[in-house]
Amino acid sequence: MSNPLTHLTIIPDGDRRWSVLNSVDSATAYIKGMEVLESVVKWAFEKKILYVSFWVLSIENDKRSSDWRMMFFGLLKKYLRPKCQAMFDQNIAVKIIGDWRALENIKGDIEDILAQNPSNPAMTVIFFLRYSGTWDLCQAAAEMDKYHDKPEHILNYLQTRVQNIPDPEVLIRTSGVDRLSDYMMVQCANTELYFLDKLWPDFTAKDCDEILETFQKVERRNGK
Repeated sequence: MSNPLTHLTIIPDGDRRWSVLNSVDSATAYIKGMEVLESVVKWAFEKKILYVSFWVLSIENDKRSSDWRMMFFGLLKKYLRPKCQAMFDQNIAVKIIGDWRALENIKGDIEDILAQNPSNPAMTVIFFLRYSGTWDLCQAAAEMDKYHDKPEHILNYLQTRVQNIPDPEVLIRTSGVDRLSDYMMVQCANTELYFLDKLWPDFTAKDCDEILETFQKVERRNGK
């Protein structure tokens, strides 16, 4: 049995705990996490996986301290443009999903990034930024009402569906947390879930290989 993997999604959790365990500041841990993210994108590109996505920021993260927010958004401001440009240079497109327009300090950067995407990409990387599944359903309901559409069509207005992103076949969450935490709840209805004890900065391409090998052996019936 061999299951096709079109969309791999990841909740890259554990940067802050990694910083404590390794006696480094949070910014250093997040930079290490970015390097891991790049290695996963490289792995997925080599495996010809068409979509790989990462939950970068949840709406719940608004509750974190002002110091954390200053550090985190400072890193986004510094690295988001050049990292995306490096992907464009490899013919990799970038999509950003969520309520990111509320992020005044990086909204302009995101708008510029989205305008530079390659027209015929070999692969697409999706960043979920200031996103939650509940928010997605609420905005979908508002859009459905605006167009006077039928309630049974609400899923057509989820941001992933609007942008023609297929539902993920595989979800990985690091750091030993075994829950979705309000991430793509509808889209992950039939997704294979893999929860790892490893913290995100310690995640490797070898972990991806092992999960892919396990996934290939799963009997995916989707209710049939």
